[in-house]
Formats: sequence, structure tokens, C-alpha cells
Amino acid sequence: MVNSVDLYAGSWDAFTDLHEEIAFVFGAWAPGAVINADLPFHTRHDAERGPEKLRVSMRINIAVGVIAAARGLHPDAARDVLRQEARRAGLTEADHAALVIRRQTRDGG
Repeated sequence: MVNSVDLYAGSWDAFTDLHEEIAFVFGAWAPGAVINADLPFHTRHDAERGPEKLRVSMRINIAVGVIAAARGLHPDAARDVLRQEARRAGLTEADHAALVIRRQTRDGG
């Protein structure tokens, strides 16, 4: 039987020089330890940003739909329009998308 234990800490050196002791606690083999597999916690940080990424993606998709419907464009062409308009205005696509949606809502769309 093979098992594994994942230990996480808030600092890069939390387990430094403790491999033997930790292995003993778990009845494990210290030389087999993998250290710093995800040192900067990228996966956790990505997961934390997930809901905001989803909101931004939805906002952009809605704005693309508004532009496509208003101008009779294919969604791919409408996305290009959103990108170009955002670039010309010095905005992110997400910020420009929010403006497109706000304008549509205000104008009774």
C-alpha cells in the first residue's frame, strides 16, 4: 500500500531540516519527500481568482452579445469590435464590456 501526505505552510522554510521528524510521525521515508511542489501556491491563488474570472468572462460575453445584436455581427466579429474599442479608449476589455452593458441597460435594451 502506498499513501501520501501533503503538508502546506505559509512560509517557504516552514519544514526546513524537519524531514526526518515529519517522516517519523507518518511512518514515511524522508528521502522520498517532495518539497516546494507549489511553493507560491499558484493553484490556490488561481482558485481564489476563479469567481472574479468567471464574472469578467460573463461580462465580456454579454457585451459581445449586445454588440452582435445591435450591429448584426457574428459573435467573433463582435468580440473583435469590443477589443478594438477598448484598446482605442485605453480600457480593459472587461471595463469596456461593463460600459457597453450599462449603456444598453440605460438606453432600454
